[in-house]
Amino acid sequence: MNLSSKLSLVFSAGIIFSAPVSAQMQGGIEHHEGSGAGGSGSIPGSQGQPDTDAFYRAELEKSKKKGLRTIAYVNGLLNLGMHYNRVNKFADASRVLQEAIALVDSGVIKPSSKETLAKQSTMTVHEGNGVSSATINAVPKPYEELMQNLLPALISAESGSAQYKQAEIHIKRLIALASTDPVSAKLNLMSAYRQYAEVLRKTHRTAEAKVYEQKADTINKSFKPL
Repeated sequence: MNLSSKLSLVFSAGIIFSAPVSAQMQGGIEHHEGSGAGGSGSIPGSQGQPDTDAFYRAELEKSKKKGLRTIAYVNGLLNLGMHYNRVNKFADASRVLQEAIALVDSGVIKPSSKETLAKQSTMTVHEGNGVSSATINAVPKPYEELMQNLLPALISAESGSAQYKQAEIHIKRLIALASTDPVSAKLNLMSAYRQYAEVLRKTHRTAEAKVYEQKADTINKSFKPL
């Protein structure tokens, strides 16, 4: 099977890669952190929308009308927090993202059942006329997908505002949460390990940082070129 030809990925359900894609994979997978998706490298606001404090605060106010204990409000907090991260207002980002995770932990959205978590996404590769494409059939896991976006954004905010103990708590939680889904597990873990290494270096724990950098490098090297 020759995957060096033009490769287009057709997603049959929303798959969010919250970790950086290795250089070996970037030619075949387009990395998205879309609306409501965050990480240590959050992307700017949606095309045509101003990436300003006022815009995201206004959007948060709109979502608040639907209720404070709603997914809409949690996403509003997440989007505002990601914006604050982008403009280096890490203390503000930490404040709103901690509110978001507190709402999630209070039960606004429930973790997926064991049965749902046990279900695996599947990938089918199609070839024809010199073009290869892959269809990924994803099993929706709303809680886990939200947390895989919220936690990296919160960790970035806490690290940026020197809240290293809190950041480490949330990094360990992110690593524990990492899905067993083969489509995204490696990417999520690689990102979490790199964030952990960064926090460890900031707290002068160089030896431990090297361990997690090695873990991330090992995952990155495991990706095979297309």
